[in-house]
Amino acid sequence: MWAKKYLQDIQRLDEQMNEKLEELSDLETTCGKKGFSLSEKVQTSPRADELENGVIKCLELRDKMLTVIAEAKKRKSLIISQIQELKDIRLVKVLYLRYVKYMSFESMAVELKYSYDHVTRLHAKALKDFERCHTMSVSNVL
Repeated sequence: MWAKKYLQDIQRLDEQMNEKLEELSDLETTCGKKGFSLSEKVQTSPRADELENGVIKCLELRDKMLTVIAEAKKRKSLIISQIQELKDIRLVKVLYLRYVKYMSFESMAVELKYSYDHVTRLHAKALKDFERCHTMSVSNVL
C-alpha cells in the first residue's frame, strides 16, 4: 500500500522545512557576527572585498535554503489537495488529521466522536480510496 508512505511524506517535508528555517536563522546570525546583514548593501572600505564575498556567499546559501523550503511547501500543498479530492468528507478528515495534523488514532476518535475501531476502519478505507483516486497522478511523483 503506497498511499500511507506517500502521505507520510508530509511529515518529512515539514521536518525538512523546519531544518532549513533553522539553518537560515543560524546563517543570518553567523553573517551578523561577521559584521554584515543579508539585507544591507556593502560600502567601500578596506575590507570591502572580504565583506562583499561574505555577503555574496551568505545570500547564495540563503537563496538555496529558500528554494528548498518553497519546493517542500509546494509538494505539501499538492498532497493536501489530493487528500481533499476524495469524495467522502469523513475520509478526507481522517487522512487530514492523521497525516497533516499528526494525530494518533486515539486522538482522532475523540476529535471525531467515533470509536477507535471505527477510526481505524475509516483510515483503511481512506487509504484504499486515495490509492484508487490518485494511482495515475501519484505514480509520476513516486
